[in-house]
Amino acid sequence: MTGVASAGEVVLGYVRSQVAAITRYDPLVRRDEPDAVHQMRVAARRVRSVLQTFGGIIERDATRLPCAELRWLAVALGQARDTEVL
Repeated sequence: MTGVASAGEVVLGYVRSQVAAITRYDPLVRRDEPDAVHQMRVAARRVRSVLQTFGGIIERDATRLPCAELRWLAVALGQARDTEVL
């Protein structure tokens, strides 16, 4: 069957799309644009979840550092989001 993506290709494609969202929202967060913190936080959470969930497809050792960095980002954005909501 041609045109059928492997599970790894699908997972990595999704990760790429969420990393692109993080990159896209970064300057918007820095400019304090409406909803940017929330959207960036959601994208970071999605990447981390995918990396943790699909450990059979993506090597867990290779994802430990990115997951730790994404956790740090989520905490930083969570504090900003709490302030934004208040």
